[in-house]
Amino acid sequence: MTSIRDGNIFEAMRILLPEHRATTQRYREWRSRRRPPELSADELSEMQYKLSEAIELRRPVRLVLFHPDEDVVIMGVPELKGGRLWLWRDDGNRVLVDCRRLMRVETRC
Repeated sequence: MTSIRDGNIFEAMRILLPEHRATTQRYREWRSRRRPPELSADELSEMQYKLSEAIELRRPVRLVLFHPDEDVVIMGVPELKGGRLWLWRDDGNRVLVDCRRLMRVETRC
């Protein structure tokens, strides 16, 4: 094994203070997190069409929302109220949908 005295300057890089080690670990976790997909204009207009049709006809939809850990799926009948998108679930509860996280709109069969 070589040491710093032998001319191996990279040997010193293995020595990290605990606070630096924690920072390095947080940075690695941040870099490996999932990122939201970039949706094309066609995908956005298709989602808008499906949602507007479901709102008008009061048809149930399945929405897939982005989350850094794993996607969130909610199902129900969409409603536009006060400029916000709400989803009426089967249990009678209403959920506010964060449209910035919306990845996919599927109509239920």
